[in-house]
Amino acid sequence: MKYLLFVFIITLSTCKSADTSNMLTYMSEKTMQTDDCKEGGTCKVEIFKNKDYTIEKDGIGKIYPKIVAGENIVVKYTYKMGNPNNYADGGESETLHFIITKEMEKELQNSDLQKIKLVYGKNCFCRDIQGFYKVEQGNFTLKSSKKSSDITIEFTIPKIAKRQMIKKVHFTLE
Repeated sequence: MKYLLFVFIITLSTCKSADTSNMLTYMSEKTMQTDDCKEGGTCKVEIFKNKDYTIEKDGIGKIYPKIVAGENIVVKYTYKMGNPNNYADGGESETLHFIITKEMEKELQNSDLQKIKLVYGKNCFCRDIQGFYKVEQGNFTLKSSKKSSDITIEFTIPKIAKRQMIKKVHFTLE
């Protein structure tokens, strides 16, 4: 009976975290385009190996991510909307930054998203909402195999939800 209880506890604990240590080995630093992108824009994923990032504050108290040396992988997802009228300030982009660690959870929700330092950035000619925001409402899912990892992120930033272009992203890291 004790043996069965032990096996059950081990099984539950392995369901909670993903073994991403192999990701740290097979993934290389690169930039790639994604096929799963919102219509009217382009998407790319940048992988920074042996990095981490800190969340810094500028002179007026706004946050921003700063990539630094580390033992993890930093992933930066960028959605860039075209500039149909070729105005100097007509382009708009949004980014997501997060880290992949050796042992991280497969699924995260709401405030737990800060375990991977999930940060959303809005870059536009829109001073009232431009900048970076910690993501604290949403879901993160990681499905790993031996040579690839599928990542899905659904989120909202309440302060700017109506003007947020990306609310769900999905991509595969190889």
